[in-house]
Amino acid sequence: MCDNVFRQADKLIVKPEMTNIVVKDATTFKIFLQNNMDRGIAEISLIAENPAFDFSITPAKMSIPKDQRAYFEVTMSPKSTTRTGNYTINFRLVGGGREFKSFNMSMDRSAAEQDAGRRPQANSSGEKKTNVFAVKRLVSSMKCDGQLDDQCWKSSAVASNFSSTRGGKALAQTVALIFANDNGFCFGFFCADETPDLVSANDSVEIRIADEPSGYPYYSFVLLANGGLICTKVTGKGSTRMPTEAIMFATAKTKKAWTGEIVIPYRTMDFRNPSGEQRWFLRIIRTKMTEPMELSYWSADSSGYNKEKGFGEFYITP
Repeated sequence: MCDNVFRQADKLIVKPEMTNIVVKDATTFKIFLQNNMDRGIAEISLIAENPAFDFSITPAKMSIPKDQRAYFEVTMSPKSTTRTGNYTINFRLVGGGREFKSFNMSMDRSAAEQDAGRRPQANSSGEKKTNVFAVKRLVSSMKCDGQLDDQCWKSSAVASNFSSTRGGKALAQTVALIFANDNGFCFGFFCADETPDLVSANDSVEIRIADEPSGYPYYSFVLLANGGLICTKVTGKGSTRMPTEAIMFATAKTKKAWTGEIVIPYRTMDFRNPSGEQRWFLRIIRTKMTEPMELSYWSADSSGYNKEKGFGEFYITP
């Protein structure tokens, strides 16, 4: 996760990938941890408690060195006897004979079933599509200085686990934070780099957004690590450069990363203020030109699987 979201000294910081869970069938999400204590954690496990659900958590236990980040992946499934309604899931982080932290997360079972009738649930082959990435609509303002220290980022959706175009998980960590408001989409980026002083206009993160399953037309926003921005509309017939005046953006550097923020108004993409019923299509591409050079991408839905080609899907939730 981004440094400023977790910037609290002498604590084990916890940030769930989702804060409001909507469950219909099995749902998988991540719980991110940052060890800001003055020592490493030799062994820690995550325990989930609610009798209405079955839980699978990986890894069963792990260690987290000082100043390092890690995550547990949680899959929860309602039992056959679980009725619709609101539930609270209790989580405990334990290890070495002690409890590090406990916290709760809320879940709405009835809302999941209502959504099933409200949003499209099948593709052209008739397969159900339940793993769609959820992006919150927030009533929030941000400074847009590239620092990622505004309160809004703590409630945003998290896109991580970028894949390398060479295959497998990306070597350099990239985390995207996403939320929507009444004006547009807001993106924050944490791009790990061992030599951030060497990043330049050759290092970038590209956002591609479309409102059609085909991915065309899509709108491309390339945020350069040196603070520049390139905007393009791409159709099946070619591409057209777009003005950047209406878009707020900024970048910054930390000791081991460069970070960025960008606010993209709907009107720059000819989009109206979206409703919760609409699905959107997103692909994020990071170009890292410092050594070791790498091209990585995110195109996942909430299952966490990155597609080699094409876009991931998301919708906006209150």
